[in-house]
Amino acid sequence: MTYLIQVDVAIDIITSQQDSSYRTQAYMKTVPKIRTAVTQISFASLQLMELLPVGVCFLQHNGIVSFWNSCLEEWTNISREEILGKNIFSYFSHLNFQDYIEQLNQTLQAGKVTVFSPHVYPNFFHCLTKSLRFRSLQVTATPIITTENIGFDALLCVQDMTNSLDICHQYLVDQKLQPNFDITDCLQIEENLRQANSELRRLVNLDGLTEIANRRCFDAVINLEWQRLQREKMPLSLILCDLDYFKSYNDCYGHPAGDECLRQVAQAIARTCKRPADLVARYGGEEFAILLPNTPLEGAVNFAQQIQQQIANLCIPHNNSSVSNYVTLSMGIASIVPVPDYSPAYLIKNADISLYAAKNQGRNTYSYVAPLG
Repeated sequence: MTYLIQVDVAIDIITSQQDSSYRTQAYMKTVPKIRTAVTQISFASLQLMELLPVGVCFLQHNGIVSFWNSCLEEWTNISREEILGKNIFSYFSHLNFQDYIEQLNQTLQAGKVTVFSPHVYPNFFHCLTKSLRFRSLQVTATPIITTENIGFDALLCVQDMTNSLDICHQYLVDQKLQPNFDITDCLQIEENLRQANSELRRLVNLDGLTEIANRRCFDAVINLEWQRLQREKMPLSLILCDLDYFKSYNDCYGHPAGDECLRQVAQAIARTCKRPADLVARYGGEEFAILLPNTPLEGAVNFAQQIQQQIANLCIPHNNSSVSNYVTLSMGIASIVPVPDYSPAYLIKNADISLYAAKNQGRNTYSYVAPLG
């Protein structure tokens, strides 16, 4: 039986079913009234989507989330009470980037089924496993005609591919029970694949030269921390660092020496990080970013001072520098308690402004702006 469900009357429909699950009833009781969303959906389908071991999101053509199952709650750490009735782009701002929005519009405007492969679109939803690995998610967007005939809504089915090798491994182990099945070689191959896949995941987020996090990893983590600290109403600080007169360094000592300098500086900054949540990443050529969750501006300034001391202790000669006989850094600092009105780009922009202020002050120093927001 199919119901025309408007969310404000859905509670009466669902609770009137004698054989409905308590879990689904509880879910529907938490749904806020969204009178703009009218969707044809069967009760059985609604119940199934809530209980499935995959993520399910119903996205209206204007980006409003009208269904968010418990699986997505667990993976994203965003509750349904928080996200229902809100625009998905305010939680995952990168979905507005051209490569994502073009693909999404194939469903929302052209009415086509589209698949976001984790290899091509690795960060559709930023999610971590309990072991703090990024989840590898495949998202399938299926178009659903709106009752107003003004485009298409989308049903997003989100599959976690992270542990697909574990499933394969269990299958192979189970085959040991079958007679005349020699599994030794298969298990060895599977283990080699597991190790290779694990190493690949590590390398994807690692800068090959400096062996710290790369820009891709930084972009993913800052979005995750922004969402988390917005919910917790706690500060997020960012330090952008730039090696002073690094082009002159390369001209004087050569690019191999320049590479070694970058490695030493990166590792010195990394040693300053004491907390697991702190992130040091290579942001550009000779530019580094330090992300400090749950850290106010005062803590970030103290961190910058420690970095200055670490770099000074390296005593890397730089005869072509105009500020010192040794390699130095200029640093820009910004801090904010994340709010929905802004995005991580706002924090990055202000840290960048502070960095240029430090350079204008003569370099080999740090500068900061007052806490944002």
